[in-house]
Amino acid sequence: MAAEHFSLKIQDRGAGTPPALAAAALAAAKRISSRVQGAKTLELDVGSCLAQVPPESIACASLTRLVVGAAATLDMILRLIRALPNLDSLVLYELASNETPASMSAPAPGTGYAVEPLGTRLKVLSINARQGDPSWKMAVPVAKCLLLRIPTLDTFSAIYAPAKPIMYFVRECSKWYPHLARIRFFLDSSNGSSENQRAGGAVTDP
Repeated sequence: MAAEHFSLKIQDRGAGTPPALAAAALAAAKRISSRVQGAKTLELDVGSCLAQVPPESIACASLTRLVVGAAATLDMILRLIRALPNLDSLVLYELASNETPASMSAPAPGTGYAVEPLGTRLKVLSINARQGDPSWKMAVPVAKCLLLRIPTLDTFSAIYAPAKPIMYFVRECSKWYPHLARIRFFLDSSNGSSENQRAGGAVTDP
């Protein structure tokens, strides 16, 4: 099959999708994706299927955009990025709420400890967990961990996440992680509106 832009969506049963059905759906999606030739973008929306199967089961060298509806742990996100080295865009609609922020602590600025960057070409990362959802409180700690490890990132979107703690962290860390200064951020500002900013201006300690 030849197409400039190709998009495939798996219609599942949410978190209750049987593991065997989720695995079969992902296998079929991979077979179809592998037959797409010459596409500039190859998008796959896996719905909640990844809640039932290992992230590595979605590995596909040609995939450029992935949409995940399952509640994603930090470990799942990292494994997905490693399994999809050519991924340009990753969209997450829910974060796992059973992780504690302390278990995902990022290194404090100036400690001399540097995280290992991921081998990826990822340019766009979106976290769409809404305020009030159980997973909403995880957006900030997950963002801190991922931002340091993806040097190729140029756009980070979490329009329901508070801007102040994320931007303060970014500005404090940009001296040791220069790529942070190049990222465009779309976050929830203090007055409730969406804000587009870079790591330039002054932000007070949250």
